[in-house]
Amino acid sequence: MVVVGDGQHCAPFCSGEGGACPDEAIGDASASCEPFIASTMGSGQSCAMGEACPSGEACEGGDACHSILFWSCLLDCGPGGSCPAPMICTDQDRCAYPL
Repeated sequence: MVVVGDGQHCAPFCSGEGGACPDEAIGDASASCEPFIASTMGSGQSCAMGEACPSGEACEGGDACHSILFWSCLLDCGPGGSCPAPMICTDQDRCAYPL
């Protein structure tokens, strides 16, 4: 698992773009496998006009390509802040496991 947000919660890893999130982590929440990007590493190649990044990199902020360190399953909180147990809805409207 990876620590997300304020450092008091964690989320499951996933296999990469389009990767599946663990079944138990879905519930009413919507999940997506997203890259965790190192903004100080990578080619820095421009992607501002939709240019493709080199393999192993992703476009951060619509500006430049940076290295993908790993992929993490991000779950948006469901209606009324619902998350599958034992996850909780964080102040970033993401479901995460309490540490």
